[in-house]
Amino acid sequence: MNVEFPDLSKRLLGILLIAIGLLVFILRLSSQSQNGKGPGNHVPNPSRLPFGLDLMFRIIWRMRQDTFLEFTDVILNDTPGRTASLEVLGTRLVLTDRQENISAVMLYQFSDFGKGETTHEVFKNILGDSVFATDGQKWMRSKDQLRPHAARIRPDDLSVSEYHIQRLFQHIHDAPQGLEVFDVIDRLQLDIVTRIFLGVSTDSLKYDKSPFRDAMETLLKINTRRLPFGNVAKLFPDWMLAPVAFRELDQYIGGLVDKTLSLPVEELELKDASDRTLMEELALQQPDRKFVKDQLVSVLMASKDPVTILITWTLFELSRRPELVQQLRTEIEERIGLDVLPDMESLKKLTKLQNVIKETMRTYHPLGLNVREALRDTTLPVGGGSGGSEKVPVLKGELVLYSVHGLQRSKAIVGEDADTWDPSRWERWSPKSGQFLPFNMGPRICLGRNFGQLQIQYTLTRILQEFEGIEWCGYGDGRDRDAQPIRIKVELNTKFASPVRCKFIARER
Repeated sequence: MNVEFPDLSKRLLGILLIAIGLLVFILRLSSQSQNGKGPGNHVPNPSRLPFGLDLMFRIIWRMRQDTFLEFTDVILNDTPGRTASLEVLGTRLVLTDRQENISAVMLYQFSDFGKGETTHEVFKNILGDSVFATDGQKWMRSKDQLRPHAARIRPDDLSVSEYHIQRLFQHIHDAPQGLEVFDVIDRLQLDIVTRIFLGVSTDSLKYDKSPFRDAMETLLKINTRRLPFGNVAKLFPDWMLAPVAFRELDQYIGGLVDKTLSLPVEELELKDASDRTLMEELALQQPDRKFVKDQLVSVLMASKDPVTILITWTLFELSRRPELVQQLRTEIEERIGLDVLPDMESLKKLTKLQNVIKETMRTYHPLGLNVREALRDTTLPVGGGSGGSEKVPVLKGELVLYSVHGLQRSKAIVGEDADTWDPSRWERWSPKSGQFLPFNMGPRICLGRNFGQLQIQYTLTRILQEFEGIEWCGYGDGRDRDAQPIRIKVELNTKFASPVRCKFIARER
């Protein structure tokens, strides 16, 4: 991938240090973000220097080392209520992985928390005014406009997927010594979702490149690293830090939108509603370039990234468990057949594969960390006080950084082996409401959950039909294959910090 700044974190650090001097007088005037001033009880603050300068350096360092997720675990493990206050340059984030707090943010106190101004500003060139970055009536309107397409399965979804999966198979067969799995699965899913939602595929598996994909990766990395710094991040927009990526993203999606908007309305209306692509439907509803572009970029990202991440983690785990691969292939052979294309009904018969997917969703949630902003002065149910059992104050404008990763790996909820990927646990473990959140919960539950789940099941089934074995090739960066586990980096989603190289053993026919 073409990253415009080879050492982005150093440059960003330099910019932030310059900004400190300009902001000190503002920070001294601000008293709203002081921990404990709201209607609740004190929570620990790991920072020891004024304005959280030590914490700022630690966050930047951990981001650079792809250990920020582990850093949040360390902080929470050191607090009695698994809730902490991170105060950096006048921005306060309440970090938590308590089930009660996450359920409150997502469901029970939904009206108290939203995407807010900070997230909207930081990600506005990716998410824009879409359903993933707005609140209130604007969010409701976007949700209603997307639901008919995002929430349904189209009759040709699987045939479109199969067409591109055949290209995936060609890539795998052409690399008998192994290949980087995340790369080809990501390109596969990009090709599928652009064909389904835009009507035109990027064909990145065919041409081995996609400026749109590279631009998205660059902007996600930059904006994820900006987000923890709240208001300071707004001073350094992504179009200034990565102008090439910004232009490429706008040119690709904007060009398709312009082409669709140039079509006569009568031509679009002649199509049956069920035959229109999402882009065509949005163009009819609101023929505004920015509106259509914002919605499309968000849908493409949301329908591609989580599916890619979950499929890749599953293949990574299976590559180190040959006996489980054979059990899954036996289940497929007995309930579908190795030479029969699966459909929605036959996929429901694969209970062992379903448990494998659920365990990957539990262990490697693609949105392991998420952020909400308090829309009014409020509290979280627990985490405050000396014992961590009292309410926590959250003032209007402050951020809540909640860890689904920590929740779903909680030993108190899952058991002592919570960090171990073990699909068999689903034969004996039934999580209660709020303990397992594969698609979130509450009003913001994932609109495309049925589409995403089908893509994961279908792709994994087809790979297991085509190949009789999967072997782990190591990290691909010189480390021993049995070295420390793959680190998880945070780039809006939580994904692999190292290449995932696997070799696929072709089935003998």
